[in-house]
Amino acid sequence: MSVTKLEHLGVLRGGPEAIAAWCQSHPGEVLDLSAANLQGANLSGLNLAGANFSRADLTGVNFSGAMLDKADFSGAKMERADLREGSFLYANFTAAQLRSADLRLGRFCAANFTEANLRETNCIGSDFRKAMFVKSKLRGAVLRHAKLREADMMGARMKDVDFRESNLTGANLSGTELIKAKFCEANLGRVNFRGADMRGADLRTSNLNEAVLTDTNLSGANLSAANLSGANSSDATLSGAMLRKTDLTNADFSGANLSGVRLWGAHMRGARFSRCKLSWSHRLYIGMLAGLKAI
Repeated sequence: MSVTKLEHLGVLRGGPEAIAAWCQSHPGEVLDLSAANLQGANLSGLNLAGANFSRADLTGVNFSGAMLDKADFSGAKMERADLREGSFLYANFTAAQLRSADLRLGRFCAANFTEANLRETNCIGSDFRKAMFVKSKLRGAVLRHAKLREADMMGARMKDVDFRESNLTGANLSGTELIKAKFCEANLGRVNFRGADMRGADLRTSNLNEAVLTDTNLSGANLSAANLSGANSSDATLSGAMLRKTDLTNADFSGANLSGVRLWGAHMRGARFSRCKLSWSHRLYIGMLAGLKAI
């Protein structure tokens, strides 16, 4: 280990006063703790903004309440780390290993989680607005009440993820794996789900106003009482899906597979069903409703 890194480790172990003194005497520099072994360290409440933790072993480290804006955690081992209520604005978590970490109520706006492993993480109430999760792994993660407006989650693997009551307005979830994901009461307005695998997803009472669901697989999904007004579901697969009391006003299902779909009590005024796959009973039912565009 270099002399500089040994010095920086000493500063870190000196606590808040040592860190503040070092920052004052080294303006424009950042603590370099790359590849350091800090397993189980207690760094709660410290101001480590901009610090370099790339490739470091941070297993079980306590970062709760710490200031780590623009810090670099790329390639770091962070399994079971405690990041509760910390500030990680613009932080870099590219390819970091965060499995089973606690991110509750953290601030991660515009943070980069590209190709990171966030499986089984607890992210309840966290702020991920404009964060990037491209090709990340989030299977089994809990993101209830999370803020994910305009987040980019393209290609992420999110089977069994819990998004209940979260706000994902304008987010990009194209090409994602969302099998059996939970979206009850989530705000999904204008979300791009193009090409996503959402088989068996629970979207009851969610808001999908003007969402893009083109080429999405929603087989067996439950969209009861959801708002799909103005949504684009062209060429989507909804075989066996539940749309009971769903608002489909002005929605587009052109070319969609609606075989076995349950539409009891759905509001379909202005919806488009051209070229879609429907049973004869459904065609008769839809055709009897006033205001529908041609099937």
